[in-house]
Amino acid sequence: MKKTSYFLPLIILFFYSCKSLVVEKVANEMITVNDLKKQNSYTFLNESLKNKEIVLLGEATHGDGDTFEIKSNLVEFLVKEKGYDTFAFEARDFFEIEYLNGNPSLQNFMHESFKYNWVRKWSPWGPSKQIQPLVDLFANNKLNYVGLEPFYLDSYQSQQSFLYLQNSFEKLNLKSYSTKIWEVLSATRERLIASNEGVSEEEFDAYIKALEYLYEEISNIAYEENLFLLQTIENTITATKIHKFKSPITDDDELNIFTNLRDAQMAKNLIWFKKRYPKAKIVGWMANFHAANKLKDVEYADEDVYRYSKFTVFGEHIKKEYGNLVFSLAFTSSRGVSKMPYNMETIEEVIIKAPKNCLEERLDKKNISYGYINFDKINRQNPKLKENKFNSIMLGYTNQYGKWLNVFDGLIYIRENSKAISIY
Repeated sequence: MKKTSYFLPLIILFFYSCKSLVVEKVANEMITVNDLKKQNSYTFLNESLKNKEIVLLGEATHGDGDTFEIKSNLVEFLVKEKGYDTFAFEARDFFEIEYLNGNPSLQNFMHESFKYNWVRKWSPWGPSKQIQPLVDLFANNKLNYVGLEPFYLDSYQSQQSFLYLQNSFEKLNLKSYSTKIWEVLSATRERLIASNEGVSEEEFDAYIKALEYLYEEISNIAYEENLFLLQTIENTITATKIHKFKSPITDDDELNIFTNLRDAQMAKNLIWFKKRYPKAKIVGWMANFHAANKLKDVEYADEDVYRYSKFTVFGEHIKKEYGNLVFSLAFTSSRGVSKMPYNMETIEEVIIKAPKNCLEERLDKKNISYGYINFDKINRQNPKLKENKFNSIMLGYTNQYGKWLNVFDGLIYIRENSKAISIY
């Protein structure tokens, strides 16, 4: 018993020493970069971006004002210097963005005023003063856009997409469509929007199956001519399934289902676009969470440490589909304040403070404002290191333990972040 008591502190000390060494090795790989708020500061990414067709830009939270500004400048660099021609949005839906792309089949289904100041309507980033470089870039350059999200079932876009479906089905003379079938679908949809409890499981399943039958029939008779229509049906099905889990979601199992449905559809929407435009070079804007290559390699900070193993997020789907053509870039900070750009009491500030022995704390000690760590390069040169775990606050500034070198391809470090500032 005495021997056990004697060796236990030594074992614990050895464990923490190993963790500390791993963090130190990763931190020492960081290179100092110029002020990222200035133009032409991003050439340090040239090696990382070589042959990449899809670049995913993450952020630790949706209130990181400095990250917003730096990402906006980075998008400009990618467009003007690297030839990227497409921008993909978290929190903008598939249907509305296709309208903004000028899809002629949608001109009668979305109001012209929807195009006015559309970037500033992009929540939660649109109201932020710090994305002005992005607003200017979109105004002055011809780009294509991808709305990654399925729409909210009770939104204007959803209502208009439903009218678009009806109009399209009537033109196709389908066996699985009739006025009576559509009346039943419309009534079910209206009751779903009013209250999930107003629709039985049998009615819900029948609604989904009817849309699936329509999808299958159109695929069989005229697939190539109706790619957008088919993708709209698919988004409608996903939006309906997601609607069952209205916010706020308090049940963990429901949140798991919601997350997997949402991220899978986000990936399907990007893949759909990329298949239509195989030469497109795409920049995606989203949370670090969605951009992760392998979220399963992180231990969840709360009670269920294996929580992330139940998720397959957007970045994982895209990495599986496109492999080395994808570069996932996370952003993190070690100090400062984060807050979404809304002047509302319900929106809380997040104080950023790197805990002891996490990666960000080690980076903070280097006393530099901006840095970059090429995870992909580390993994190629020292493959054993990527199997080691260490602590980081990359996901929501929550201290979590994991094989972080597997989770992203690179990391931009902003020592001190500030909250997003509203223009209103």
